[in-house]
This record gives sequence, C-alpha cells and structure tokens, in this order.
Amino acid sequence: MPVQTERGRKSILVVEDDPVTRTALVHVLELLGYEVVPVATVAESIERLDGQHCAVLDLNLPDGLGTTILRRIRTENRPIRVAVVSATTDRAMLDEARDLRAELILRKPINVNELIEWVSRGG
Repeated sequence: MPVQTERGRKSILVVEDDPVTRTALVHVLELLGYEVVPVATVAESIERLDGQHCAVLDLNLPDGLGTTILRRIRTENRPIRVAVVSATTDRAMLDEARDLRAELILRKPINVNELIEWVSRGG
C-alpha cells in the first residue's frame, strides 16, 4: 500500500491520451489508494506536474512526446519515479526514454500487474 504523506495519499501523474486506457489506469490506481492526476497531453502534464511521487507516461501524445515530460522532470531534478508505457516500436524514442532514466518501460497492452508492482515498490 502507498505510504501516507503530509498531503495524504501518494500521488501519481497518469499521462495517456487514450480515454479508455486512462480511465482504466485511474480506476485501478485509485482502488489501490493512490491519488491520481490524469491528463492527456504534454501541455496538461507540464501544467499539472506538482509533487507527484510517480508518473506513468505514454510516449505518443497529441501535442508531442512523453519524453518531453520526462526530460523536464529530470532537468528540474524532481524526485519523481517514471514509468513509460507505449505501443511504439521506435527504437530511438525508447532509447531516449532509457537515457532519461525511465525506471520501467512497458509495451501496450499494459501488463497491469507489472505496473502495480513497480508503483508499490516506490515506498
């Protein structure tokens, strides 16, 4: 279970443009006790990036790439654990996510159990 913080529950930024996938991720994570901040674009992600413990990033978004968000997290030295979920086969994009220290890279369809295990290990 998530560790309690001063603000309450641990918070997770979920960046996913597909509404069905986003809703499913939000539902599962909320059932596990997490506060979830769901967004669908790079712009929304940057606007809502505020103290989350984890981020789950899709790579191909309507207004850009999830690596833009990951780069911002790293450049600003934010203590956010990052998982990438994507259907892309673009080796360069996946390598960039690895270079930016994504802790987990999952292919779609998402192995929800693997994602839950990763989120839970976050202490």
